[in-house]
Amino acid sequence: MVVHEAMVNAGVGAEVAATVQEDPETFVRLEAPVVRLAGWSIPTPLVFEKFNLPDVARVYDNLKKILNY
Repeated sequence: MVVHEAMVNAGVGAEVAATVQEDPETFVRLEAPVVRLAGWSIPTPLVFEKFNLPDVARVYDNLKKILNY
């Protein structure tokens, strides 16, 4: 799982996930797909940034999905 604060699309996490998925040696060792968890893909004013960032609940929900894969 790649967790970062930027938008989920076209962010650093997307590039990291793509690099892991595209590398044949790494890809065959994965036990579950690479999951990106990031801020929502919407422009966010600084006042509302805390609502856009990944929080513990979102991380926990994604970890449960990965472990149940």
